[in-house]
Amino acid sequence: MESATFRKWLLDRGCRIERQRPGKAKKAGISHVLVRRGELEAQLPLAGSRKQLPLEVVYKVVDRLGLDRSELPRMKSRA
Repeated sequence: MESATFRKWLLDRGCRIERQRPGKAKKAGISHVLVRRGELEAQLPLAGSRKQLPLEVVYKVVDRLGLDRSELPRMKSRA
Protein backbone atom coordinates (compact mmCIF):
# COMPACT_ATOMS: atom_id res chain seq x y z
CA MET A 1 0.00 0.00 0.00
CA GLU A 2 1.30 3.46 -0.85
CA SER A 3 2.23 5.68 2.07
CA ALA A 4 -0.09 8.51 0.93
CA THR A 5 -3.07 6.16 0.61
CA PHE A 6 -2.51 4.74 4.08
CA ARG A 7 -2.09 8.18 5.65
CA LYS A 8 -5.31 9.42 4.05
CA TRP A 9 -7.12 6.31 5.27
CA LEU A 10 -5.85 6.97 8.82
CA LEU A 11 -6.88 10.64 8.69
CA ASP A 12 -10.37 9.67 7.48
CA ARG A 13 -10.74 7.60 10.66
CA GLY A 14 -9.90 10.46 13.02
CA CYS A 15 -6.20 9.80 13.50
CA ARG A 16 -3.64 12.56 13.94
CA ILE A 17 -0.20 12.27 12.36
CA GLU A 18 2.66 14.08 14.09
CA ARG A 19 6.29 14.31 13.13
CA GLN A 20 8.65 13.23 15.86
CA ARG A 21 11.62 15.39 16.67
CA PRO A 22 14.87 13.77 15.59
CA GLY A 23 17.10 12.49 18.37
CA LYS A 24 20.32 14.17 19.35
CA ALA A 25 22.32 11.57 17.48
CA LYS A 26 22.14 11.85 13.69
CA LYS A 27 22.65 8.07 13.46
CA ALA A 28 19.38 7.35 15.27
CA GLY A 29 18.11 5.14 12.43
CA ILE A 30 14.90 5.34 10.42
CA SER A 31 12.73 8.42 10.95
CA HIS A 32 9.14 7.86 12.02
CA VAL A 33 5.93 9.78 12.43
CA LEU A 34 3.63 9.28 15.39
CA VAL A 35 0.03 8.33 14.63
CA ARG A 36 -2.48 8.99 17.41
CA ARG A 37 -6.08 7.90 17.77
CA GLY A 38 -7.44 8.97 21.14
CA GLU A 39 -5.15 7.51 23.79
CA LEU A 40 -3.66 4.96 21.38
CA GLU A 41 -0.53 5.61 19.35
CA ALA A 42 1.71 3.86 16.84
CA GLN A 43 4.88 4.68 14.92
CA LEU A 44 4.86 4.76 11.13
CA PRO A 45 8.08 4.91 9.08
CA LEU A 46 8.53 8.26 7.37
CA ALA A 47 8.30 7.45 3.66
CA GLY A 48 7.66 9.29 0.42
CA SER A 49 4.04 9.49 -0.74
CA ARG A 50 4.56 6.91 -3.53
CA LYS A 51 6.63 4.56 -1.37
CA GLN A 52 5.08 1.12 -0.87
CA LEU A 53 4.74 0.22 2.81
CA PRO A 54 5.22 -3.42 3.79
CA LEU A 55 1.93 -5.11 4.68
CA GLU A 56 3.33 -6.12 8.08
CA VAL A 57 3.92 -2.44 8.97
CA VAL A 58 0.40 -1.45 7.87
CA TYR A 59 -1.19 -4.25 9.91
CA LYS A 60 0.92 -3.42 12.98
CA VAL A 61 -0.21 0.24 12.92
CA VAL A 62 -3.86 -0.71 12.30
CA ASP A 63 -3.83 -3.21 15.19
CA ARG A 64 -2.15 -0.82 17.63
CA LEU A 65 -4.75 1.87 16.88
CA GLY A 66 -7.67 -0.55 17.28
CA LEU A 67 -8.85 -0.14 13.69
CA ASP A 68 -10.50 -2.81 11.52
CA ARG A 69 -8.18 -4.45 8.95
CA SER A 70 -11.15 -5.34 6.75
CA GLU A 71 -11.73 -1.61 6.06
CA LEU A 72 -8.29 -1.16 4.50
CA PRO A 73 -8.34 -0.17 0.82
CA ARG A 74 -7.66 -3.06 -1.54
CA MET A 75 -4.14 -3.44 -2.83
CA LYS A 76 -3.56 -2.74 -6.50
CA SER A 77 -2.72 -5.79 -8.55
CA ARG A 78 0.74 -5.79 -10.08
CA ALA A 79 -0.36 -7.98 -13.00
